[in-house]
Amino acid sequence: MKDKTIFDKNIESLTEKSPALVNALQDDELKGITLEVARSGEYTFKYKGIYFHSRYEPRKEAELQLEELMGRKTDWIVLFGLGCGYLFEALVKEKFDDENGARVLVYEPSLEIIKGVFENIDLSESFYKDNVCIVSELLPLSDMLSTQVDGMDDVIAYQTTPYKQIFGKELLEFTNSVQNARVVSKVYITTDIESRLLWLENYFKNINSFFKYPDVGALIDKFKGVPAVIVGAGPSLMKNAHLLKDLKDKVLIIAAVSAYKPLLEFGVIPDFVIAGEKIDLAEYFTEGEEDTKIRLLLADVSHPNMLARNVKGKFVFVSTFMKLSVLHAKLWGGEYFPDIGGSVTTTALALGIDFGCDPVVLLGQDLAFGKTGTHASGAVYTEQSLDFNEEGNKVVLHQSYADEDEVLDYEYAVLWIKGLDGKRIASKFDWVTFHKWFEEYMSGYNKRDDPAKIINATEGGAYIEGMEHTTLQDVIDRYVKDGASVEEIITDAEKVKKNVDVQGLLEAYQDMKGSLLKIKKEASGIAKSAGKALKICNNAGITSELSQIIDKVMASEKKLFDESTNVIFMWETVVEYTYELKEYLREDVEHGSVEQFQKDLQRVIKSYSKVRDTAGRFISIMNLSLETIKSNMDQFNESGG
Repeated sequence: MKDKTIFDKNIESLTEKSPALVNALQDDELKGITLEVARSGEYTFKYKGIYFHSRYEPRKEAELQLEELMGRKTDWIVLFGLGCGYLFEALVKEKFDDENGARVLVYEPSLEIIKGVFENIDLSESFYKDNVCIVSELLPLSDMLSTQVDGMDDVIAYQTTPYKQIFGKELLEFTNSVQNARVVSKVYITTDIESRLLWLENYFKNINSFFKYPDVGALIDKFKGVPAVIVGAGPSLMKNAHLLKDLKDKVLIIAAVSAYKPLLEFGVIPDFVIAGEKIDLAEYFTEGEEDTKIRLLLADVSHPNMLARNVKGKFVFVSTFMKLSVLHAKLWGGEYFPDIGGSVTTTALALGIDFGCDPVVLLGQDLAFGKTGTHASGAVYTEQSLDFNEEGNKVVLHQSYADEDEVLDYEYAVLWIKGLDGKRIASKFDWVTFHKWFEEYMSGYNKRDDPAKIINATEGGAYIEGMEHTTLQDVIDRYVKDGASVEEIITDAEKVKKNVDVQGLLEAYQDMKGSLLKIKKEASGIAKSAGKALKICNNAGITSELSQIIDKVMASEKKLFDESTNVIFMWETVVEYTYELKEYLREDVEHGSVEQFQKDLQRVIKSYSKVRDTAGRFISIMNLSLETIKSNMDQFNESGG
């Protein structure tokens, strides 16, 4: 049997972790760099006229670089550049620990370097370790960081001087990618903690509307070959919105709620306005005749007032980021789960594709600051201006809102993304997350068999990898024809009856209420026990009696977490509230002293009091939901729902 080559060993170690990289490296046409032997007998190499390691003692050089990193506490180390792997191997050896050590991620911008090194140096032992990986593209790098990095994790990005010199442009993109992904990770945690309960309240308050309005799944594959234009409210919308006026019933126009009023200024009434915000958005509408000519595409967690709005019609879609929505979708007769990327325009893109539209065209999707503001004129922001600081890393947005006269200031950290002209442009974290979603979506979408065209006709702002970029006029000339029958298609879909399992809903909600009562009881018991322990500690210090109380608390915690698994949204809530406790307990303090033990108990009381109060809050909401389901049961059964 033929012995495995060094290249084979390296490739095998990455087959599961980095399949795309493995495929690229196995291309016979890809030639690796040529390595040279240094005076010490180890390898070095020259790339574009620069030596990437010492020509004398490359491994000792790496040891000095390691010393620079060893004194810094970190959970993740992200290397810009593999080189011959000396620093990489040293980091894995010194920092790696299956449970507590730093995770090491390498981004190497040159496939030639990876292949040349993989053909000569065996790094497989390090790459086989669980918390180690290498990528050659920024998209999987940012995806790993934004999805796997804990919001409390420390991340260090490091690069050696030769990589700075040769890969300056790639280093800039790498730095932005790491920074942006890091911001996204923190923001997701903050958003979950502060927002999820409001989404949930909306969901339960909207139950009556779920009986009334059709699911968006009724529109799937109904617009075969009809062009769709997804309209955002970015500043560039002013360049081409006027062209939409003559496209009524020739294309399907889906406008973000923020783009609705700007479109009206050009005489454009969209077929759909899509919204999913947890707050009421009355100021985004006219309250006049125009509203009665549009239909709404609404997330099931939208504010109840949105579902009560006087418009031509409404379709509801499942919020796939809410596990309860997904879990109960079939009970409501829904089997379609849209691909949601965090904004209504990312959702609208996925809907347009699933509706069967071709092409699907983005408009007003700048994802970046304009010259004077963030939105097209005519939106709810009546006055906008921007001031960047000298370093260019912060921007202050001055704006007034709706009918308010006061101009307020908002400061944002600037994140940089690639613009249409290839130069970097200023963005902010929420736009960066949407941009990231678009590019990830396109990466998978373009691998489909015979996909519909997706075109970015924004004519400004961000470049979105994987999309064709052109003007709206060019799109019209190439794709728009007469006779699409958009209105007829929508009207037919509105007539589709929902197959709601009312009895199943009733049983599911009764079960949730029962579990909530148990969760409230256990959380209340934990808070009371911790309060009793705190009182004892305050009076007598740490005593043997405390041990018994702590055992009781731990037993109640197990019961609470076990019961929470029966109420998916409560499980998420418990995890999030105890996340605050986890964050506190990770602080660099001594938790064994009496004073610190008292503070620990106070944190336990605070966390589980929140769990108790939240369970009580949703018990009341569950009672109202059960009344709504029961009131619809007879009516729905009579109508043959």
